[in-house]
Amino acid sequence: MKRRFSFLFILTLIALIFFFILRDSPRPPFAALTPLGENPQWEQLEKFQNSITKTEFQNLLEKVYTQDQIYQKYIKIFPTHAMIHTNSSDMQKSFRLNFSQEKNTKQNSNSRSSFGYWRKNPIQNSNPQLPLKGLRIAIDPGHIGGNYAKIEERWFQVDKTPPIKEGELTLTVAKILAEKLQDKGAEVFLVRTQTAPVTQVKPESFREVAQKWFNDRGRKNITETYRDPHDPDRGNSLQWRQEVLTYRNQEIRDRAKLINEKIMPDITLCIHFDAEYWGNPNNPILSNKNYTHVIINGSYMPEELHYNDVRFEMLFKLLSRTHSIEKKLGHTIAKSLAASTQLPATNYYLAGHQAKAMSKDSYLWARNLLANRLYQNPVIFLEAFVMNNPEVIARIHQGDYKGFKKVYGKMRKSIFREYADGIVNGLIKYYSDS
Repeated sequence: MKRRFSFLFILTLIALIFFFILRDSPRPPFAALTPLGENPQWEQLEKFQNSITKTEFQNLLEKVYTQDQIYQKYIKIFPTHAMIHTNSSDMQKSFRLNFSQEKNTKQNSNSRSSFGYWRKNPIQNSNPQLPLKGLRIAIDPGHIGGNYAKIEERWFQVDKTPPIKEGELTLTVAKILAEKLQDKGAEVFLVRTQTAPVTQVKPESFREVAQKWFNDRGRKNITETYRDPHDPDRGNSLQWRQEVLTYRNQEIRDRAKLINEKIMPDITLCIHFDAEYWGNPNNPILSNKNYTHVIINGSYMPEELHYNDVRFEMLFKLLSRTHSIEKKLGHTIAKSLAASTQLPATNYYLAGHQAKAMSKDSYLWARNLLANRLYQNPVIFLEAFVMNNPEVIARIHQGDYKGFKKVYGKMRKSIFREYADGIVNGLIKYYSDS
């Protein structure tokens, strides 16, 4: 018995060792860049030298941007500086970020921040008739819609009623929102104005990248194409992977380029609708759940920090100080959106997402998304209404209208205007109080 106990003890000890090794090892281990990610230009962080104290840097890193202490594998904090590993494949390479020894002096709030192109307080002269005059806003309608809705897996249909396409819903909200914000004095830019991709890159361009993705994962018996969007073997085809790279990756990267290099807004509003699992889009599962929430950038998972580009982009966001705007503005809009829609908050923990609650009421969450990571200004990512909820479906099918209608037993605004009004009221509240 004693020998058996010792053997089991040794096996348990070995298993624990492997558990901690695998837990702390980057996943996946075969690449130091995300798909379509570019090698970071670490010298771009030079402008942040001596711009942040050690305390502020560490607080942001631990309370907002990372999940746990695993970041210490890549970022070492010392009293006067941080050493940041710049290459996960060669941990000898690093970038030194020097800390400021005192709090930064205040800058002219109306000028372009030395940390980026956006302005912290762009509204200088309060005007009750035009409360948002001076504010430059980009509105990013999520997804694409139209002929791309099935490819994006943002499409379902109940019986013979018109299909629900998220990309078209978000564009409808965006256009209404743009008009309302312009009426309040804001300068507004739509990132997407039609149900077509922003990117000009075609899926065929990513054949080699798609093949490598399958090879890296040891996937065999890969097909060239799939029969239709409901083909159970769709995920084993090059066509599927090429489409994912185009519409969920390159599309966001090209939107980021448009925002960062041309529009250069003070804030970006990303419009989305939420959903519960609906299964077969031709015979979707309906849900009685309905909720809303707002997302800001943060809560990077350990395996994400393994990627050189993600680590760089996280640090750029952190050092740009977008968080202070995102948290306050995000919380204000979230409260306004909750009041407008009368919807409860999302419980992200139950949904199984890697996220951090940024407000006690659970309406505001931090989560790392490609859009709110790449857009180099304060980004408010909005999710309202569960698309496959019967009441929401009924309201969507009513289309846009002014005033009130009795829908699903209640007198309600158009679902699109209810969404837009919540955002507008939140923006006015935030900038009036700033």
